Amino acid sequence: MSEVPAPSGARRAVGGVLVALGLVLGFLLYLQPWVQCTVDDSSAGCPVPEDLVGITLAGWLTAGALAIVGAVLLRHRPRPEAPGPR
Repeated sequence: MSEVPAPSGARRAVGGVLVALGLVLGFLLYLQPWVQCTVDDSSAGCPVPEDLVGITLAGWLTAGALAIVGAVLLRHRPRPEAPGPR
């Protein structure tokens, strides 16, 4: 039995959502609203506290993975089926 590919509209929608989630997560990680900085007005200029380095790195990796997988889903074109008898 051959597997039925997902419709291209659903693939594009999922890819778009994943890219958007990756970008939003990356922007949130850039702003760091949970960090308080005494020498700068913006928390984006503060260094990441030592106890949050691991979770911040995991967040950046997740944001990148979401964006890459979403971009692949947006660019993927299914192969056409070969002509011939079934």
